[in-house]
Amino acid sequence: MPYSGRPEPDTDGQGQPGLLQRWRTAPVLWHVLAWAVGLTAFAAVMPFGGEIVLIGAALHALRGARQTVEALFILALAIMINKALVPVDISLLRWVVLAAAAGRTIWDSLFSDEALPPAFGALVVLTVTLVFLGLVVSWMPTVSVFKAISFFLGVGTGLVALYRTRHLARYWEAWLLTLAVFTILGSLPLYALPQYAYARNGVGFQGILTHPQTYGPMTAILTAYVTGRVLFDRLRSPLLWLTVAAGWAGIYFSQSRTGMLALVLAGVLVVIAGLLKTRTWLPHIRRAFNLPVIALGVLAVAAFGYVYGPRLSEGIVTFLLKDEAAQDVTTALEDSRGALIERSMDNFRRAPVTGIGLGVPSDPAGARVEYGPFGVPVSASVEKGFQPAAVLEETGVAGAMLLVLFLATLLWPVFIRGTLPLAWMVTAALLVNMGEAILFAIGGNGLFVWLVLSLAYVTAGTMRAYGSEFRRETKRAGGPVLEASPARSGV
Repeated sequence: MPYSGRPEPDTDGQGQPGLLQRWRTAPVLWHVLAWAVGLTAFAAVMPFGGEIVLIGAALHALRGARQTVEALFILALAIMINKALVPVDISLLRWVVLAAAAGRTIWDSLFSDEALPPAFGALVVLTVTLVFLGLVVSWMPTVSVFKAISFFLGVGTGLVALYRTRHLARYWEAWLLTLAVFTILGSLPLYALPQYAYARNGVGFQGILTHPQTYGPMTAILTAYVTGRVLFDRLRSPLLWLTVAAGWAGIYFSQSRTGMLALVLAGVLVVIAGLLKTRTWLPHIRRAFNLPVIALGVLAVAAFGYVYGPRLSEGIVTFLLKDEAAQDVTTALEDSRGALIERSMDNFRRAPVTGIGLGVPSDPAGARVEYGPFGVPVSASVEKGFQPAAVLEETGVAGAMLLVLFLATLLWPVFIRGTLPLAWMVTAALLVNMGEAILFAIGGNGLFVWLVLSLAYVTAGTMRAYGSEFRRETKRAGGPVLEASPARSGV
């Protein structure tokens, strides 16, 4: 065919999209990815660049509901960013961004007829209870009340802003994929720069995040979503395949047992749940794990195990132990979390109904109090590695039951109308709290977890029943892609 002067379509010779076209059409927001890379580079090389970005995020949040959500995600990344790579001081500016985001949301609530999400009522009841318990039983009432209010502002702002942009559900799904690509693939170049990749402890890979124990759990949440989109929604872009592979590998090299166990266990639980949902999830599971794929996978694992078996088993045991003093995996896990859990449960037995106060350390003698503006104590930093025990210790049965109720209202739409990738992601987000108690850490990693849970809640709420009323929209590489139609409710 003579050259026409126009670019020829990138195909594989049979009319299907070729490699270049599949890279171009990956379901990510390229402009958002470009902004993320550009802002990170700016913050890394410019004096006070990170602070400038956060001030810009606060101003961005004032523009509207969509911008509020975007600003909160920027804040979450700034909290978790590798400080050796991006030396940003978030101690005060994180509250500035949160205040701007909350202020815009409150303004819209007071001066417009914008609706509130159904789950918001459960959050209000939970917060009021936490404030009351903090005033009555906490030996650090200022810390407990501040933590409860900041929890309400962080969770409530993200939840309400996402709900008010529920017509942008597809945009937020693409935003999640873009965030995963940025976090996971953006960490790949750091493997060649160990002074950044292993800056925290010299052993665990932390990528562009602040700690291996941050990179592992947070990457597990994102990897669960991307893996689910590739397997069950058949988004077979090379970019996403690379993200999946880099995500699983990165979690392993971070030495985060919490992240890896949460990712694997969440996947197993969701598949089991899918086997029970025969009309919705099961067809997607069968399509993802058909007989040829399973047979090929078994053969590949057998061949890999035959060649690398001894080294692989030794590497897995080393990964699970991570503590050279431990002689077995059970001992290592007990040494890592057992003492923390037992101490929390001792405090729970002393105050089973009310707890000892939100954010209060298990041992007052070991409290490291963080003071905010004007010398107000705002946090008492302490490690509590098992979220259920920490919740019972700090809020008692009363607070724990209300927290479970709030989580149930968020998760119900995901497991009733949502997709397998969303269910895998939110399950992983909850399971990372088995080793990292972060649900109430809005000034830390908890903000990211709640944004993910709220995004899944809103996105699932806009879908028809997954698999029952899907329409065939496009054909891409790897076969037809099934996408959800918006619900008839007008969302």
